[in-house]
Amino acid sequence: MREIARPDKPLRTLSIVGAALAVPGAALVTAALTGIGGLTLPLLLLGVGLVFLGVTLLSPLLTRPLAGLIGRAVGWGMSGRLGVRNALRNPRRTAVTAAALMIGVTLVSAASVLGASFTKTINDTINATVGAEIIIQTNTNAGPPDGTIGFSDAALDKVRALPGVQRAVPFYPAFDARVDGQGPPFGGLFAVDDLAVTRDVFAMETIDGELRVLGPGEFAADENTVKSRGWAVGESVPVELAKGGEQPYKLVGVYAATPIWTDSMVLPKSAVANFDGPLAFQGFIDVADGTDTQAAVAQIEEIMADFPLVTVGDRSSLLDQFNSFVDIALGIIYVLLGVAIVIALLGILNTLLLSIYERTRELGLLRAVGLNRRGVMRMVGTESVVMAVFGCLLGILVGVSLGAAVSAALIDRDFLTTIAIPWVSLAIFVVVAVVAGVLASLLPAWRAARLNVLRAIAYE
Repeated sequence: MREIARPDKPLRTLSIVGAALAVPGAALVTAALTGIGGLTLPLLLLGVGLVFLGVTLLSPLLTRPLAGLIGRAVGWGMSGRLGVRNALRNPRRTAVTAAALMIGVTLVSAASVLGASFTKTINDTINATVGAEIIIQTNTNAGPPDGTIGFSDAALDKVRALPGVQRAVPFYPAFDARVDGQGPPFGGLFAVDDLAVTRDVFAMETIDGELRVLGPGEFAADENTVKSRGWAVGESVPVELAKGGEQPYKLVGVYAATPIWTDSMVLPKSAVANFDGPLAFQGFIDVADGTDTQAAVAQIEEIMADFPLVTVGDRSSLLDQFNSFVDIALGIIYVLLGVAIVIALLGILNTLLLSIYERTRELGLLRAVGLNRRGVMRMVGTESVVMAVFGCLLGILVGVSLGAAVSAALIDRDFLTTIAIPWVSLAIFVVVAVVAGVLASLLPAWRAARLNVLRAIAYE
C-alpha cells in the first residue's frame, strides 16, 4: 500500500497549492470586473494568471477521475482499455500534455460564454425596449461618429412626413468630448432633439429628476455614470465639446442603466452646434400599427439615397448589426483555438512517441501474446483521444466558469442582463478535440504497430 500511496503525495501537495491559487484568482477576476478604477486591468490579469496556474497544478490530481470517466466512453474492448490505462499511468505527464489544449479551450470557452450572453442580452433588450420598427444606421467603418458622417435633419424631416410614421428619434454623437475634466462616459455622449420622445421610444425608466425636453445647458445621464462620477440632480458639470470651449451643463434627469443605456450621457439638440458636424448618426423610426414596414423602409431608403454611408432596415437588421460585432470577435478567438489545437497536436504527438519508445518491450510482449497491429493502433489512438478530450473538458470547465464570472460582473454593471451557455459550441469543441486526438495518434500508432516483435521483446 505504501508503494501505491507515495506517487500520490506530491499530487496532493500540488492540488493544495493549485486550489490556493485558483480560488483567490477567480475572486480577483470578479472583483476586477465589478469594480472601477486604475487597478482593474492589473487585477484582471493577475486573477486570470492565478486561475490558469492553479488549474494547471490541480490537473494531475484530476487526471484519474476525469480521464478515467472519458476512458469509459472511448475505451471499448481490450485495446481501448489498455489505451486508457496507459493515459492514466502517468497523470502528471498526461496533464502537462493536455495543458496547451486546456489553455486554448479555456480562452475560447470563456469568450463563447461572453459572446452568447451578449447576443442574448442584445436580442432581449432590443425586442423589449426599442419601440421602433425601422432603424437608420451609418457605416461605422467610415470614421468615428462625430457628426461629420451620417444624415441631415432635412432628410429626417422628410422621413417624419411619410404616411404611417409616428415618431422619429435621431442620435447625434460626440465621442471626443471632455466631461468634468475626463473623457466622455464609456457608452458615449449623445444629443437628441426631444428626450421625452426618446424616453417613450426606448422605455427609459426615470430614476431621479425628469426625462423631458432638454433646454440649453441641461443634460441627463444613466444611474451608473451619475454614481461613478459623484453627480447629483441640479448640479452643473463642465462639458467641453469640439467647438465653443468648456461650458456648464446642469443635470436634470437620471435614467435607469440598461445594456443600451449604460455609462451614457444625453445633451440637448442645441449642443449639436458645438459638435464636429451636424449630422445624425442613427435614427429610430416608430410607425403606426398596420403600416407596411417593408414599404416604409423602401421609401426611407429613397430619401437617404444622398447619404451613401447610411443604411435602412427593420429591427432585425439592428440585431444583425450588433450580433455581427460579437461574431467577428468570436471568429478571432476561434483562430486562437486553431493555433492551440496545432500546438496540442504536436505536444500529444511528442508524448506518444516518447511513450512508445519507453514501452518498446511492453509493446513486443503484447504483440507476442496476441494483440495484432490494428489493436496496437487502436490502443495508441485511445490514449491520444483520452489526453485530448481531458484537456478540452478541463478547458471548458475553467472557461465556462470564468465566462460566467465575467458575465455576472458585467450584469452588475448593467452591460448584460443574463448569462447564456453556448452548449452547441461546447459540444463542437469536444468533437474537435476527439478529431485532434485521432490525428495526433496516427504517426505514433503507425510506428508502434510496425515494431519488430522479437527485437522489441529483447529491447532493454
